[in-house]
Amino acid sequence: MRSKPKTSICSKLAVRFTAITLGLAALLLTSHNAHAAFGATASGGGYIVDTGGGLVFTVNSGGDVPSIKLNGTELNMTTEASCVGSGFGATSVTYSGIIGNNRLMITCVNGDSTQYYMAKSGDNIIYMATYAGHDTEWRFIPRLNNSLFKTIPQCSDYTPGGTVIEAADCILITNKSSSYYGNTVSKYFGNRQMMTDTSHSVSGSGGTATMWMGNRETSSGGPFFRDIQVSAGSTGSNPYNYMKSAHAQTESWRQGLNGVYALSFGGTPDLGTIWDPMGMNGYVKNSGRGQVNATISGGNYVGYKNATAQYWSGAGLSPLMKAGTYTMTLFSGELEVATSTVTVSAGTTVNKSISSTFSFPSYIWRLGTWDGKPSEFMNAANCLVMHPSDHRQSSWGPKTVSSSSPGSWPCYMWRDENTGCNITFNLSSSQVAAHTVRIGITAANSGGRPQIAVNSWTSPAPSSSTQPDSRIVTIGTYRGNNVMYTYDVPASAFVSGANTLTVWCISGDSVSGWTGPAVSFDCIELLN
Repeated sequence: MRSKPKTSICSKLAVRFTAITLGLAALLLTSHNAHAAFGATASGGGYIVDTGGGLVFTVNSGGDVPSIKLNGTELNMTTEASCVGSGFGATSVTYSGIIGNNRLMITCVNGDSTQYYMAKSGDNIIYMATYAGHDTEWRFIPRLNNSLFKTIPQCSDYTPGGTVIEAADCILITNKSSSYYGNTVSKYFGNRQMMTDTSHSVSGSGGTATMWMGNRETSSGGPFFRDIQVSAGSTGSNPYNYMKSAHAQTESWRQGLNGVYALSFGGTPDLGTIWDPMGMNGYVKNSGRGQVNATISGGNYVGYKNATAQYWSGAGLSPLMKAGTYTMTLFSGELEVATSTVTVSAGTTVNKSISSTFSFPSYIWRLGTWDGKPSEFMNAANCLVMHPSDHRQSSWGPKTVSSSSPGSWPCYMWRDENTGCNITFNLSSSQVAAHTVRIGITAANSGGRPQIAVNSWTSPAPSSSTQPDSRIVTIGTYRGNNVMYTYDVPASAFVSGANTLTVWCISGDSVSGWTGPAVSFDCIELLN
């Protein structure tokens, strides 16, 4: 029998080295292809976009996003598409091709409105912009798999299950196995003001998904406006971008381009000038913008607004603003204390001074602070994260409090829940004279307004104020329109020694209960 030829150790090593080299080359090639296939492929009237960084998302023929995969894992709900509103309904979906070697755009058109989806090579981020051509609610809702993204604010989490207590969006958790049992939750609760709402996230085994709000210039409501930011329920975990809303809306809706904004699955998005060449409808480059250098006195924030844009800042330079003439408002806290006008031109910075014109007469007592918010009063912090009926709220009353105890005075008063609260105070004999009572409110529901009595004297019923035509004080906000009511009280109403001021909430509106007539208090004072 012939013996097998001997193979040298060097030959064996060479074979093994060759095999390892080929294997590594194949692996590197596979890896390179997985993370370098930047572009979009037509599919079913829409496109599948590969960012080249591991994120692959689908834009369908209606302009919605039914699939978001990160390294092969589906992050979107399989039953609900991520979308503008409840579905964009695009009639045209087109692909830009690759722009500047590292960007692309999918353009979805529906009549006078357009939804843009963009990608930057290597970013695990869906960049977006929404051109709103008409007045309606505009929001982008990611419908992320809530088994992968379970960590959201407790006050906005519907997943434990419960009973609707108001409209369809505020529920009482009735699942006794839940740590939230007995609490109220709503997508309206826990929402930050627009001026600080730069991003919000959901997280879990799927990683962290963050909605970056970007430029809010075409939204409406001003710096202190609150709106839906995050919720979780049967439609998934939803880190919203609410661009235009009727929820306690104090301004007319602005039309135009919202964004660029972004949904990130890792990394911080580039929302700047990199998108200049994309040709989006309504996009204004920095070269078409100017700034205001504000000098302020008697306040801490400045707001700028006109029919097409809104901005805000502290003293000093404003954000880059579209050219135009703006109403400039000085705020002390959240109270408007002065207004002026300023004109912004492209490529320039205009210097502008503004000082408070708000009157602060001397007073005998003051309950609260003139700052446009009810934060000194009872339950004020709770009402941002829970329904007024929640068991964790302190009893609303009616209350009787001392004029030096703002923390015992209810932040809100309802005609049907706690009207007729009392403030007790003492006067010396020299103080028995005619006085003015001032009551500031930050919002009102259903025509609610305060009427007062001092001892046995009762004021005339005041007129209702101009307020948003919607629920306000039950949806996690107190922000409506600041209004001051003044009452001229005759000397005959007062006595030396103990006095009582009674405040009622009145209205001719027939709506009852928590959504019925109500006011949110800013400050109550008796002037000298």
